[in-house]
Amino acid sequence: MTTHFLEEADYCDWVSFIDAGQLVADASPAELRRRFSDGYRIELTIPDGAARPRLAAFFAEHGLACEPRPTASPCARRARRGLLRVMRRRSREAPGTACHVEQPEMTEVFRVLMRRVAADGAKEAA
Repeated sequence: MTTHFLEEADYCDWVSFIDAGQLVADASPAELRRRFSDGYRIELTIPDGAARPRLAAFFAEHGLACEPRPTASPCARRARRGLLRVMRRRSREAPGTACHVEQPEMTEVFRVLMRRVAADGAKEAA
């Protein structure tokens, strides 16, 4: 399949990007996200109370960045499926806590890739 609609790449097993007739990326959508994005965004809505410090300590223990705000904490640039399961289980310990996960959009992955391709081309020309 050939497309200019990058959201369609999520339905593919393998994605190749070509720039000026050159193959610049050739991998699965998950691998492209791993290489050319900050990773999945995990947002927890944590009610005030005793659970908040415990969850913040849990994130710190796993090397995840946590930016507390009054009603939500966006956490983690990179997370594995097992860690997501643990976070969801932990979030159930505190009623009113919710976990939402967003994957990077393929359009943003493509933009990062093309910036790198352009930067590499500029280095070669210099």
